[in-house]
Amino acid sequence: MDALKQAHIASDEYYSLANAVAWNITFEFPQSAVDEDHHDFTLLYKVKQGRLAANRLSIQRVKRTFGDHGDRVPDMAQSDFLFLLEFAVNGITPIIGYDFVPEATNIPPLNSQLHTVNSLLFDQFKNGTMLIMKTVQAQTIPGVHFSTQHHAESKGKPEGRVIACISFCMHSFASTQ
Repeated sequence: MDALKQAHIASDEYYSLANAVAWNITFEFPQSAVDEDHHDFTLLYKVKQGRLAANRLSIQRVKRTFGDHGDRVPDMAQSDFLFLLEFAVNGITPIIGYDFVPEATNIPPLNSQLHTVNSLLFDQFKNGTMLIMKTVQAQTIPGVHFSTQHHAESKGKPEGRVIACISFCMHSFASTQ
């Protein structure tokens, strides 16, 4: 009961942007993370995705959940099962507006909470859910789009959380420029 009480108190405590900035004022991406081999971006991405296959959308997980032919769930349409397999192989392409143009040259400025945002992004890197690379390397990826990274305040977490804004590029950006 004491642990539940403490969790409830912690989750009710609202932390502001000032708390997040103070949470980490010195973080820098480790050079080893920045220097990771990015010469074949597609291969690197597939390797990282493969490491996450057990708890992400993958052929193995789709078949484990729905059966080898999608027959474990009787009311599931075969076309839906095939869509899931296609997504597992090729990924899910986000829906974008007809007028969307990837922005790879007009890079937004760094975020004013750089250390906190980058520290939170590095946690995602350590979990294997993102890549860290130099801007000049990222610009070589066909269709790359630089999105702004913002900080959002949070209850119960002095560091807050990171949010990305892909629709407007001129606010702030966390990178290893």
